[in-house]
This record gives sequence, C-alpha cells and structure tokens, in this order.
Amino acid sequence: MGWSIPIAPVGYTPEIASDTTTRTVNSTSTYTQLSGSFSIPASDAEAGSVYKLTGWGTTSGNAGGSPNLATEIFNTQLTTVSPDIAQTSVVYDVVIETWIIVTAAGASGSVNGMIYCLGGGGTQTLFALAVIPPTAVNTTVASDFLIACAPSAAGITMNASVYERDGPGASSG
Repeated sequence: MGWSIPIAPVGYTPEIASDTTTRTVNSTSTYTQLSGSFSIPASDAEAGSVYKLTGWGTTSGNAGGSPNLATEIFNTQLTTVSPDIAQTSVVYDVVIETWIIVTAAGASGSVNGMIYCLGGGGTQTLFALAVIPPTAVNTTVASDFLIACAPSAAGITMNASVYERDGPGASSG
C-alpha cells in the first residue's frame, strides 16, 4: 500500500507524465537537455501552481568534474547546481529533482523553487542543492519544463523522468 502527501490544496487532481527516453550528456560547456521535456501551455500557470520534475540515472565514472545541472521553465534557465564527482572510475547512481512554485502569473510573473542532485557510488555520496531565488518569468507564453546539463568532465545519463503539476489551474477533482 502506497501513501502520498498532497503538495497543493485539496480539490485539484495532479497532472502526471513520464518519459523513459535514455539521454546522455558528455563533456560540454553548452547546457543540453538531460531529462524529458514537458510542455506547459501558454497561461497555464497561476499563482500557487507547482511544477515538479524528477529524473534518475548514472554518471559516467569520470573524475574531476561536476555535472552542472539547471532547471529550464518559462523559457528561462534558472539557478544551477554542481555535485562534485571525485572518485575515479566509479559510476554513481543519481536522482535529480527540481520544484518550481509560481508566485505571480502573467507577463511579469515570478517563480522560485529548488534543484538538487543526490547519488552514491564507491565510497562517496553526492549531494548538491541550490535554492532558486525569486525570478521574473513570462507565464503567458508556451514553455517546456526540463533539466539541462553541462558536465565539465563527468558525463551523465538520465534513464527516465517524471513530471508532476499541481495546484491552481490543475484539473479540478
């Protein structure tokens, strides 16, 4: 038997989608799509809307680099997080998750949230967290929601990702 904790007011039915496409991003300085890309219709967001994206996979095992990770939503790249891959030739299992909360909707909208990476392999665990400060966005235009990556040395593969959307504007339930 499973359990869940509601992330938004009672009465909304969360929207959930998944992507099982395997994507690998190797050493590059250009942010490249790592997770599935989930479409957000124009004007879908309302104040209090919550968007969550979770992905999991592995690192390549190359040491000396950090897979720089970023959230992209409302056509804006938000704060990045960079877990340090220190051990040579160790493949790390990783989970990357980002939460975005819309604090104001419209052409002068605003969001905040967080992105984190958690993982382990060999004798090291990985944890990196970045808080996404209030950021101006335009929620009246269609957008994609995704996690992007620009690894300096250690490549990363995402095997699947799950998108959740809850709160005002979600289906009434």
